[in-house]
Amino acid sequence: MKGPNRPQYFRLFRVGIAAALLTASGSVQAGVTAYGLFKGRGYNQTGPGTIVLDSGGEAYRVFSFIATAGPDEITLGQANIPGKLFPIFFSPGDDPTSSIFEQAYSSQAELDGDIPNGPVNYQIIDSDFATLNASLSVNGDAYPTASPISNYAAAQSIDPAQPFTVQWTAPAGLTASDYVVVSVHSADGELTRSPMPWQAGALAGTATSFTVPANTLAGGDLEVNLTFVKVTGRNTSAIPGAVGLTGYFSGLDVPLKVSGGSSGGDTTKPALAGYTPALASQVDPATPLVLNFSEAMQAVQDVVWINLPNFGNVTYTWSNGGQTLTCAMPGGFPAGAAIIWGLNPDGFKDLAGNTLAGEGVGGSFTVKNPVTEPCANGPAERSNFFFVMKDVGFMQTSAADPVEGRSGDDSIGQFGAFFTPGTGGTVSAASVRLPGGTVRTMSAVVGQYFTIGSAASAAALNTAFPAGNYTGTVTIGGQTGNLSLAMAGAPPVPKCANYAAAQAVDPKDAFTLQWNPFTGAAANDRVEIVITDDQGRTVLQAPNECATPPVTLANSATSITLAANLLAEGKTYDVELRFAKIGATASNAAPAYEGTSGYGHVTRFTLKTTGGVPDTVTITGYRVAADGRFEVDVLTGAGKTVFLEAWTNFATWEQVNGAVAGANGQATLKDQRTVVPDTQVYRVRTQ
Repeated sequence: MKGPNRPQYFRLFRVGIAAALLTASGSVQAGVTAYGLFKGRGYNQTGPGTIVLDSGGEAYRVFSFIATAGPDEITLGQANIPGKLFPIFFSPGDDPTSSIFEQAYSSQAELDGDIPNGPVNYQIIDSDFATLNASLSVNGDAYPTASPISNYAAAQSIDPAQPFTVQWTAPAGLTASDYVVVSVHSADGELTRSPMPWQAGALAGTATSFTVPANTLAGGDLEVNLTFVKVTGRNTSAIPGAVGLTGYFSGLDVPLKVSGGSSGGDTTKPALAGYTPALASQVDPATPLVLNFSEAMQAVQDVVWINLPNFGNVTYTWSNGGQTLTCAMPGGFPAGAAIIWGLNPDGFKDLAGNTLAGEGVGGSFTVKNPVTEPCANGPAERSNFFFVMKDVGFMQTSAADPVEGRSGDDSIGQFGAFFTPGTGGTVSAASVRLPGGTVRTMSAVVGQYFTIGSAASAAALNTAFPAGNYTGTVTIGGQTGNLSLAMAGAPPVPKCANYAAAQAVDPKDAFTLQWNPFTGAAANDRVEIVITDDQGRTVLQAPNECATPPVTLANSATSITLAANLLAEGKTYDVELRFAKIGATASNAAPAYEGTSGYGHVTRFTLKTTGGVPDTVTITGYRVAADGRFEVDVLTGAGKTVFLEAWTNFATWEQVNGAVAGANGQATLKDQRTVVPDTQVYRVRTQ
């Protein structure tokens, strides 16, 4: 686990796993890519060449959509048809970049009465609350002919282990500028689909076939849907980078029958039989994750990745008759990353439709970094390194002495024993024996072996994990070695010496943060300080062997100077100041590894900067008040003016209230209009 901002030593056991679970990714506001509305009819194929209008009361349909380049790009959208406003419902769904509205009717007259031919005006509110307007028109009643599939008989006896091609004759009147969409469904949901008209690779209206890959279809009764789309209107200029589409469609549902159905047949759940790399460290970035299943699987998958940026770029390839899935990252997995992966049991099915056995199926591996980092020999970065420690947390909230405590749910007293593998053979076992003889087995996660414990106080920690020798036993490449390390005594409790000044720092000037000395510090003992902002980002860490050049901090230091403009105005920062007492250091020749023991005390306190009234506003609560009006609670900067606005006519925002936040940054705003529409959209903004 390497990187320029990795907290060292005692913080390693806490952040090593948390970093893997809290990877964040920013969103790119690329906006709308397509939008449109189609009127349609639905048909069923009941035999070779025989199609009939859907008799289930849903033969006549409307379909409206908005597509975006990424998720969370749209706040709201409306398709304004004469006499009708159709919402575009935005929910994550299976595709967070496509939002749709569908409705069915029992007759053509009912469809035309609700959705008459003529103009369609789109009004879209993007994620920045900018309004995008576009006009389209649907005219001509150009419903395409629904073309039956020509290999109906073959579709009633499909071998799921072989590819199957759905075939049809292109309907008259459809051109290369029109579209066909093919999807295959089981009772549990969609199994495969061709791209939608607004997506790359969509089938042209002149297409006559679609091939379903082998091992995609579940056994039993399925259905294929063919949607023939005639585009009668396009608009490529109203919204830059987006295309608007209107027209008509005919949808055809055709039954499919696949051999090996689950009814009365195979009911045994498939299992993950093995995988590589398995709990490995120093994995070559080009090495793929290979999953081997107990039987042939459908060619669908749902792999969950943690601590893997750009996981959407991973490619998935099925082989070995559908029993092997290879997961590869183009260009290789990120160097130095500790990657965790898991399988969604419902996202993997065998040919009979049985879902994957087991919960929490997954693993981890650590990718090696071919670059020699300046911190490669830092205490928390060594390979074949055994580390046993105790750590007690304290909180300082004034100039008085710190008291035992930690924020959140973290225990005051914490114990950890860790082994970080390296080269020289495979680790098959690792454990630690406590004073008194208790042996704790170390588990393997993200390439590291560890066991941890906790206690409600320093006294309870010292009772559960007393003074004495802690012996690590590690088996590497068939050889077993032991290291006996005496636990260090407790260091002094760190204390910020200029706490009051640290609560009113002018970030435009340099500031010297001071603390009481680490009395009795020996040569190998450490003083560590980490400052993080309100987003959890590290703004200062010392010492930091990973920085270029490395940041040093002597254990005799009693202060550190924060450079001017290092901190932002009007912010609260979290400071962790740790004194680490090293007990013993030893090494083992065969197998070759080294180890260290230590005892740490860490004090946490805040550092606050002056100035900078925040521009952000957070909604903390909302409700319909007793008088029937909308009311909202907000939090922003003290003295900041905030406004409640309503989207009254789906075109402009109207201010319906305003307030000045109090000293605590809080304000409550209510819609003050005499008459409020039944349907209303609100937003809150600062001045």
